[in-house]
Amino acid sequence: MGEHGDMGHLHEEIHQLEDEFRSLEFNRPYETEKLRELATEIYEKKVQLAESELQF
Repeated sequence: MGEHGDMGHLHEEIHQLEDEFRSLEFNRPYETEKLRELATEIYEKKVQLAESELQF
């Protein structure tokens, strides 16, 4: 049951990171390093979420 909570937490984290990414991309598209870091972090979280979903 706790693992389902972790997945919900990951969903929320991904959502927040994607919102931050879109905002940064729109407002400060010249900050490419920060955009790359966020994109990488989002990708890693999505992979982590997919792996945890495969365990069920």
